[in-house]
Amino acid sequence: MTKSYQKEIDRLEKKYGLKFVAPTVNLISYPKSGRTWLRMMMAKYMTLAFPDSNTDEYEIFPALHDDYKSFKNRYGKDYKDMGVVFLHRHPGDVVISYYKERQTSNRSGSNYDGTISDYIRSEMYGIKSIIEYNNKWMEKGGNFNQFVSIPYYMLHKNPIISLGFISNMLGIKPTSEKIIDALKESVLYASFENMKKMESGQAQNLLKKYKGNFGNGFGRVNVGKYNNYTNLLTEEDTEYVNSCMEKYSIIKYNYDEED
Repeated sequence: MTKSYQKEIDRLEKKYGLKFVAPTVNLISYPKSGRTWLRMMMAKYMTLAFPDSNTDEYEIFPALHDDYKSFKNRYGKDYKDMGVVFLHRHPGDVVISYYKERQTSNRSGSNYDGTISDYIRSEMYGIKSIIEYNNKWMEKGGNFNQFVSIPYYMLHKNPIISLGFISNMLGIKPTSEKIIDALKESVLYASFENMKKMESGQAQNLLKKYKGNFGNGFGRVNVGKYNNYTNLLTEEDTEYVNSCMEKYSIIKYNYDEED
């Protein structure tokens, strides 16, 4: 019997003009949580670990911004058969990055011309909405066939280990020297320096079919600092973010200060 999610997989492949190597694994993240960076690593890893798959015709897996309810509706009654890679970033950093995005692009909705103070307090897209999104995915992770949580911080600190968890979900255990080398090469390919070269057309972009802002003009690649919101917000706004995190977030981002 055909699974309920197959129709949606077929639709996504047709929409983007490609095939997924692992269509039942999904990358899930709130916007501005590092999705493009991780997809770039996985694009390189795909070419090394799945040599028959080229980036003109394939992507490793669907990458979505769905909330939990939308994901269920997308894939139907068999949605729990799916594997989920949940990439999440401190909501304080996300809300600032998303605010900047909406000031310079209308891809995420109409341009926003209000203040950052108003933005972080918005019920629709402010800090609370990001916390709620992340909480729900963490709460429901046990529902899935496979679920791995990848904090943005850990992707910075231990990218090889983070990619190793994903590789294991794909059925490739990161134990051989060949696979470890492939993971290292994938991390190097998606380095800040190389992505800046891609942006300027000086390096190969394996996500050239990517329907996003990357590669559409300059300034989209940044270092992607973590724990940086305290340096960009006023003391009052920082206190508001911290109070929301303490009151509502079930995820505790207890990591070291930025190196």
